[in-house]
Amino acid sequence: MSLIEQLLLLFYLLLGCWIVPKFPFVKKSKLTAFELRLLLLLKLMIAWGVLIYLTTSGKNPDYIKFNNSGKEEYLILIHTPQLFLQNLIKDAREYGFGRFFETDYSFWGYLRFNLLFKLLAILDIFTFGNFYINTFLFCFATFFANIALYRVYHSIFKENKSLVLISTFFLPTSLLFTTCVHKDGVVFIALSAIVFILFKFSRQFSASKIEAPIHLPFRQSFFSSLILGLSFAIIFLIRNYVLVALIPALFAWWLSNRLPIKKVWTFLYSYATFICLFCISTFFSGSANLANLIINRRFAFAKLRVGHTNIQMNNLQPNLKSFLYNLPQAINHALLRPYVWEFSRWDVFLTALEPFLYLIIFIAFLFWGNKKMYASSGFLLFGLFFFGSMMLVIGYTIPNIGAIVRYRSIFWVFLICPMLCSTGWKKISRYFTRFTTLFSSKYS
Repeated sequence: MSLIEQLLLLFYLLLGCWIVPKFPFVKKSKLTAFELRLLLLLKLMIAWGVLIYLTTSGKNPDYIKFNNSGKEEYLILIHTPQLFLQNLIKDAREYGFGRFFETDYSFWGYLRFNLLFKLLAILDIFTFGNFYINTFLFCFATFFANIALYRVYHSIFKENKSLVLISTFFLPTSLLFTTCVHKDGVVFIALSAIVFILFKFSRQFSASKIEAPIHLPFRQSFFSSLILGLSFAIIFLIRNYVLVALIPALFAWWLSNRLPIKKVWTFLYSYATFICLFCISTFFSGSANLANLIINRRFAFAKLRVGHTNIQMNNLQPNLKSFLYNLPQAINHALLRPYVWEFSRWDVFLTALEPFLYLIIFIAFLFWGNKKMYASSGFLLFGLFFFGSMMLVIGYTIPNIGAIVRYRSIFWVFLICPMLCSTGWKKISRYFTRFTTLFSSKYS
C-alpha cells in the first residue's frame, strides 16, 4: 500500500471506531461504547488476518478477483457513467428475463455478480480500489448486521449476554465469510435486517393484543418498510434460492402468531402442507416441478471448475423417491462435512472442527436444554425451520466442501444461538465437577 492508502486506512479505522457506537440503532443494543469498540476492533483484526491469508496464500482468489472487477466498474463509472447503469441490463437483451434460477446464460445469474461489482465500484470512490480499505468498510456494514441479531436474541435470552455475543458475532465461519466483500456478506446484512424488523413488528403485534393497539409513527413505519423491501430485493437479486427457504418459514412464523394453537404445531402443520405441495409438484413437468429447480441448481454447480474439495454425490431425479433416498446424504453433507480426517489441508481441518463443536452443543441441548421455551417461541421455531430448509437446499445441490462451508456459514446463528443460550451449562458444569471429584477420589 502507498503512504496515502495507509493514512486513508488509518483514517477510516479511527472514524469507524468513533462514530459506529454513536448510531442510535447501535446504542439501543445497551452495550457500552467500550464493548462496542472492542467488538468492532476484534472483527477488524480478524478481517486483517483473513486479508493477509488471502493475499499471501493464493487460495480463495474470488475476493481479489471481485475487487479487481470492481476497479474496472469504477473506471466505467468515472469516465462513462451512463454505461455504468446500462451494463446492468445488457444481459437482458441477450438472454431475456427467463431462466430465473439458472446461473449461466441468464440475466438473473449474471446480475448477482454485476451488482456486487457495482457496489465495489461505489466503494472505490472512497477507497481508491484498495482491497484492505474496501474490506474494512464492508466490515463496518456487517457489524450492523451482527448488532441486529444481537438485539433480537438478547431480548429473548436476557440472562445470557456473553453467549449471545459469542453466537451473533464470533461463530468462526460466519465471521470469516462476512469480512471480505462477497455475496455471503451482502445476503447476511439483508437477512439480518429482515429478521430484526419482522421480530420487532411481531413483538409490537403481541403487545397490541394485550394492551391498546400500537400505532407506529409514519416515519418509523415507512423507513422500516423501505429497509424490509430493499432487503428482500437484495436476496431476490443476489441469492434468489434463499427465498425458497425463507418465505415458508416467515409464513409459518406469521401464522403461529395468529392461530390459537401451540406454535410448534402451527409450524409442523405448515411444513407438512409445504412438503405435500412439493410432492404433488413432482408429478408435473418443466418449471412446475419444484424438484427440477433443485436439480438444475445442482447441475449449475457441477459445471463449475473441479475443486480440491469436491465430493461425490448420488444421482438425483425429479421425483419423491429419489429425494427421499438422497435425504441422508444431503443432511450429512450440509451438517457434518468436512470430517476432521477427510482432507490434509490445515484450513479444511479447522473448518471441520466447527460442525464437530456444534454437534457437542446439540447433544448438550438434547439432555440439558430448555425445550419448552424453544417450542413456545415463534421466532426460535422460525430460525430452526429456516435453518433446516437451507441445509437441505445446500445438501442437495452443492458438491464441493469449500462451497458448502461458505454457503451455510451465515445461517448457523439461527441454530446455534438458541441452543447455546437454552442449555443449562451450570448444571453440566456441576455434573462434570462431581464426576471428576468421584473419579479422582476413587483412583487417588
